[in-house]
Amino acid sequence: MAQLLPGVPHQLLEDVKRIVRQYEEYIMNPVNGHNLLNCAETMFPDMKVMGSTKIQYHCDCSKEVLYPMLYSLDQDDLLAAVAKRESIELVCHICGRKYKFDVDDISNLLKTF
Repeated sequence: MAQLLPGVPHQLLEDVKRIVRQYEEYIMNPVNGHNLLNCAETMFPDMKVMGSTKIQYHCDCSKEVLYPMLYSLDQDDLLAAVAKRESIELVCHICGRKYKFDVDDISNLLKTF
């Protein structure tokens, strides 16, 4: 992530965007064997790195977190799933992890309606 300092002219941000677009193919090509710092140094030779931090992606979704989403389904659809002995699968929109809610889960939810 790059951050402009306060008071920097708006045009500088437009210049940065233009330079990044010019190097887009270079950046996206894994054959070049570069890392992001190398790319940044190539695009902006007068740049000064002030620090770096390791970034780690983490999604703390769980079945319990997604369970309330079942309330958004129509009650008739939930009843039909129970009658057909079908489970319902919900997918986390952040990480793509899938959670299966079985007939017992759905039945317990229907008791709260």
